[in-house]
Amino acid sequence: MDKNARDTGNLTRPFLLDRIAKADRMAAAPWIELNALERQVFRLFGLGFIIDLPAKYRADLARMRAIIQSGPSSDVSQALVAKLKPDLEQVVNNSNQFGPKLSEGIEFLKVAFLGLALLYIGILGATIILLRKSVLPPLQSAIGLATAICAGDLTSDRNGIWAGARRQSSDERDCQIQTRSHRRS
Repeated sequence: MDKNARDTGNLTRPFLLDRIAKADRMAAAPWIELNALERQVFRLFGLGFIIDLPAKYRADLARMRAIIQSGPSSDVSQALVAKLKPDLEQVVNNSNQFGPKLSEGIEFLKVAFLGLALLYIGILGATIILLRKSVLPPLQSAIGLATAICAGDLTSDRNGIWAGARRQSSDERDCQIQTRSHRRS
C-alpha cells in the first residue's frame, strides 16, 4: 500500500484548510511584527530572506488552498494529494531553507551589534580621556595656587591668575569711573 494512500484516509479538506490557515498566520508574522523601516533594515543587512521566504511560503499556501477548495467533496483523494504534492514540496523546501538562513542572519546580527557596542565603548573612552585632559590641568593649577596662598605665598602666580584678576579688576574700575563721569556731565 502506498504511503500517501494510508495518510489520506484520516484527512479531510477542512482539516487541511485549517492547517494551511495556521501556517499562513505564522508566515505573515514578518509583515505584522516588522514595520516598513525595519524590513528595509533587514534587506540592507542582507537578511531580506526573512521577509521574502515567508512571502513565497504564503503564495505556495494560497495555491494549495485554492486546489483544496476547488474539489467538490470534503474527502482527500489520491488525485488531490498528487495535485498538492509540488506545492507541498515547495513549502517544505522553503521551511528547510528558512531555519539555517535565519541562524546565519542571527549570527551576523550578533557580530554587527557587538561591533557597534565596541565602537560606542571606544567613543565613550575617547570622550572621557579628552574631557580629563581638558579639565584636569586647569583644576590642578588652581589647586596649586590655592595651596600656595594657604601657605602664605601671595607672590606665587604660576599661570598669571593674579595678573588676570588684577587686569579684570582694573578694567572694571575704569569702566565704573567712566560711567560715573558720564552721569555727572
